[in-house]
Amino acid sequence: KTLTVEDIEDTCSVLENYCHENKCDAKKTYVWIHCLCNNQHRFDSAMSIEEIEEVIESKVTGTANVLSLISPWDRPLYLQRIWCIFELYKA
Repeated sequence: KTLTVEDIEDTCSVLENYCHENKCDAKKTYVWIHCLCNNQHRFDSAMSIEEIEEVIESKVTGTANVLSLISPWDRPLYLQRIWCIFELYKA
């Protein structure tokens, strides 16, 4: 799926609402966006599954909260990708 302006606007809106509802200062809240921070396509093919697990775990365990943005609601792509499920499990 190609990322659209509407996708970006929706993501920003969800994050703003999350901050408002949870009384977070949006200007001081850091966001880890999976597709921008952890590109599985760039993993070295020589890496073992344990090494890949270590890379993923080191990135997601430092987060205080996990907010999964899933779309489309009736068949979310997020839950169809094993890496996404693994990251959520590790978080």
